[in-house]
Amino acid sequence: MGNAGRNKDAEAKKKETRKWDRESLTRTLMGVLEAKKGKDIYHVISYDGDRWGVFREGCKRMHKIHDNKRSAVAHAKQLARRSMKWSVVIHKEDATPEKYIHSD
Repeated sequence: MGNAGRNKDAEAKKKETRKWDRESLTRTLMGVLEAKKGKDIYHVISYDGDRWGVFREGCKRMHKIHDNKRSAVAHAKQLARRSMKWSVVIHKEDATPEKYIHSD
């Protein structure tokens, strides 16, 4: 096999790789769109004793820390209402759920 044959094989592999990359990217984007169809769930939890934190489910970090529970709940509702479907879970100081608020 000459250089021409090797070049065709190399080009075929590149096209195959590009095709797989496009398919992979498409699957990934479809997964993101599917996830967006679900609800955004925000939690209000006790943080560091006397403070309250707001975080979105699936995130590793707190969105914001508040000095009192009332302002944390108001902030969580404000964030949640940016989404079509949402829920806010308000927790007690011992982390058990106290109240659920839903968009539907």
